[in-house]
Amino acid sequence: MSRTNFIDLTADLKEITALAGHLTRVDDLITNSLEYLAEVIPYDLAAVLEISGDFLKVRVARGPLARKEILDHRLALSDFPTIRRVLESRRARILTENDHAGEEGDPYHGILDLPDGHSCMVVPLFAGDKSIGVMTFDNRTCGLYDPEVINIASIYGQIISLGIVAAEQASLLSRYRRQVEARNVLLAEEATGFADARELIEHTRSDAMRRIVA
Repeated sequence: MSRTNFIDLTADLKEITALAGHLTRVDDLITNSLEYLAEVIPYDLAAVLEISGDFLKVRVARGPLARKEILDHRLALSDFPTIRRVLESRRARILTENDHAGEEGDPYHGILDLPDGHSCMVVPLFAGDKSIGVMTFDNRTCGLYDPEVINIASIYGQIISLGIVAAEQASLLSRYRRQVEARNVLLAEEATGFADARELIEHTRSDAMRRIVA
């Protein structure tokens, strides 16, 4: 990687980190991250897939091969032990020609017609103890991504992971806040109703009723 590309990447990281602070713009964070990575990681398809039960579901995809079929795509984790190991080990992994030609095949087999041995990488997304999903990079050109590229992708993966988790936490806190506010309104209404009823009873002429509420 040239020094110019390294400087550009540093500037991109600053912008991406700033986006991570806007919790309502997580898709922008992911999209921009993938687009910036195109400057240093040659790809025809880059995608972020999130864990949904026993599946990985594509959330965002960029590149010439990104299309509706990709966005609708999901992977059964039971069918991809290699990807499960990436999630468990929390280490990025290059998928080789043997992986593509093996029992698992390519993650996008049946949707994309990519040659065995094409450049392919899977990067884990996680924050703390939480596994979030993976990023995948595919290039129609055959070859392997070099270690420097893998490290850069892993850095971006961590930023994306933190942005996703922060947004989830903000959404959860907002939901709790609305629940508390609704409960407070209900309690206030109940208290007002009780006070009104007590005032009405206290004004009654019945001595027996007064003794009940005394």
